[in-house]
Amino acid sequence: METAYRILLIVQAILISFGLTLIVRNYGCRTPIVLWGAVVLGFAESLIGFLQVIFQGSIGWYLLGEPRLDILNPEVAKTIVSGGGRFLRAYGTFVHPNVLGAFLTISILCVIYLFLTPHPTKSNFERRLSLFVGCGVFFFLIMGLVLTFSRAAWLVSFLMSSFLLFSEWRKNRFSEKLKFLLVTLLTSIIFLIPIFYYVIFSKFHLSASEPAIQFRMNDLKLGWQSIKENPFFGVGLGQPIYSGQQQPIHNLYLLIASETGLIGLFLFLLFIFFIIRNSLRQPADRIGVLLLISLLLLGLFDHYLWTIPAGQLMLWITIFSVVI
Repeated sequence: METAYRILLIVQAILISFGLTLIVRNYGCRTPIVLWGAVVLGFAESLIGFLQVIFQGSIGWYLLGEPRLDILNPEVAKTIVSGGGRFLRAYGTFVHPNVLGAFLTISILCVIYLFLTPHPTKSNFERRLSLFVGCGVFFFLIMGLVLTFSRAAWLVSFLMSSFLLFSEWRKNRFSEKLKFLLVTLLTSIIFLIPIFYYVIFSKFHLSASEPAIQFRMNDLKLGWQSIKENPFFGVGLGQPIYSGQQQPIHNLYLLIASETGLIGLFLFLLFIFFIIRNSLRQPADRIGVLLLISLLLLGLFDHYLWTIPAGQLMLWITIFSVVI
């Protein structure tokens, strides 16, 4: 039954993503409208996440999909601060802060790309206004990402954003737009660190005794063991790989291999390889490939791209935006 349910979720995500992509294309709009959508939604999610952190609980926007958050609920994701205290992480309207972190990573890359993309000549006022609005949105997206306290999202966002900014620097050195983005980034650091330093710095301290690290290391061992026992076809979609398993393996590739076998993982990676290869051969913009690579990197640290509807939609919308 669980296998059928998981298949249904994946098929649903594929059909919805394919349909949305076709609708966008058929109305004569290409990549930019998808990117603008990610930026606008990311801005809204950042504001919701910010309010959740400030109030350390839900803000009552349940009709928009906000989960019911209570700092005293042991199932609600929190981060440990110095002294053993707990600090609620930003959820937005997603089921977990890590999923919000992935979405905001996508949003940040989109806003950087759109900001640096040349636009038709505007008046001096319009140009200045777009610069300040763009930097304001960039600031709020960074703030939202920080408040998820998702280290994987921080890392991938930093790497991919650095790639985009470095590409701009290589083409135009310190252009006006690049200067604005760098100043906004510096301002974000100066503003956020003094307020949340006791939480942020604790996330940079990695220890083998940390529960999150121990959990993931144990996941890796169990995943490898499952692959050895069921190398070709796996244990089946949605099936536990060991007795009493409460959460899927926190690694996209080990999870696919455990559930569908090495054959399933090979087909998935082959599919991704052909998508990226064919896209890189096209002269059109390659932001879709960059977004896809970002998600694939995040897949090294979590399972939501394969198991959670919001994560599945993120993955398949990105794939179809590259293919179609």
